[in-house]
Amino acid sequence: MSTYTRHHRYKELFKPAGSGVWWMFIPTPKGRALRESTGQRDDVAAHRVYLERVRRSVDGTEEAKKDRTLKDALKTRLEWIKSNSESKDPSRKKLAKDTIDFYKKKSGTLLRVLGEDTLLSTIDPEAIRDYVTARTDEGAKGTTIEKELTTLSMAMKLAKKDGVDCSFVRDIKPEDFKTTYKPKERWLTWGEYERFSRWWYANRQAARGGILDFLVSTGATYPSEVSRSRRSEMNLETFLIHIRGTKRETRDRWLTVPSDRQHIFKRAMKFADGPGDSLFRSWGNIRRDILIACAYLSMCKECEQSKNLWWRDGESYAQGTSQAMGTPCRDPKCKECASSPGFEPFCPTDLRRTFAQWLCQAGVPYELAYPLMGHKDDRMLKEIYGKRKASDVGPLIEAVLSKQPKRKHLRAI
Repeated sequence: MSTYTRHHRYKELFKPAGSGVWWMFIPTPKGRALRESTGQRDDVAAHRVYLERVRRSVDGTEEAKKDRTLKDALKTRLEWIKSNSESKDPSRKKLAKDTIDFYKKKSGTLLRVLGEDTLLSTIDPEAIRDYVTARTDEGAKGTTIEKELTTLSMAMKLAKKDGVDCSFVRDIKPEDFKTTYKPKERWLTWGEYERFSRWWYANRQAARGGILDFLVSTGATYPSEVSRSRRSEMNLETFLIHIRGTKRETRDRWLTVPSDRQHIFKRAMKFADGPGDSLFRSWGNIRRDILIACAYLSMCKECEQSKNLWWRDGESYAQGTSQAMGTPCRDPKCKECASSPGFEPFCPTDLRRTFAQWLCQAGVPYELAYPLMGHKDDRMLKEIYGKRKASDVGPLIEAVLSKQPKRKHLRAI
């Protein structure tokens, strides 16, 4: 076994027995030391070589850290939020399973468009702009792209904490890509829903009409809360029911169906056809079927009887009952249809907004209505679900004024 002599000042330098050249010990991340020759006989020159070699070693480590792929970064992020949800530590933020599945879905889109092996260090403004362009060409809305970029941003932030040299998405996002979330304001009046349900039960499956009745009478979300509803947890005598929400703790709630829509809830229970204790069967094309129904309600009698259904994609139209192109609509050339009042389309989420609006229109205070929605406070009800227009508050103001003592009218001047 060979022996060596260490330098009296530079402990990282040594000379093997019988050699006049200085060697050096190079530390590694695993705690081991590599032995390399400096190629120098002068100790000062050898130490300079050592310092340069250590610097290159550190830079090499940083380069290795840059080699985290997009797939690994998104996987690390998902594993992190899953560990938080499974942890018993109350200080760690816990996300619902539906929220985790949401991030998983968005991660899949990022991997498909950007590529699994894309390095985080190579994601620059041009890459983000190309991503936005590609998703826009696929028909994705700006709000959807924004959610995907938020998922990417979270993964890159976590990677940056681990020492990966990458940018923040907010710094490299195109300046002209700005999306502001504008909540929908569509909700159905009592007359609109009565007209829609009457048409539905006359022309479509009653079981699916029961799902719509359940949504508008309970404020549940589709499909998550509806699919978890159980027949054994619906009391038709007291109308106390259990909505199994999972988005947050307050979404798992027991509520009493408001008296003004208990008849709608009874009809929903009458046509519930779920297997076993499940309340309803799944309905995969609920949005499309609702839009088709709204299109028929917008037609004149002759077009409705002849099932003259059209599809609109931008400025182009196509006729046919089975052609899934764009949005279903009435005949654009029919004068009778053009003169009819029509029926504004809606989606399942609008029925949850309808549930809230009916409460607010009846004068129920926000602080009493928000627990029925599963919210933690009344902010969402005030700003989104129960937001009122000036045209909507007239009857409410008159109802309040009618309870006030009458005052004498001022004498005309």
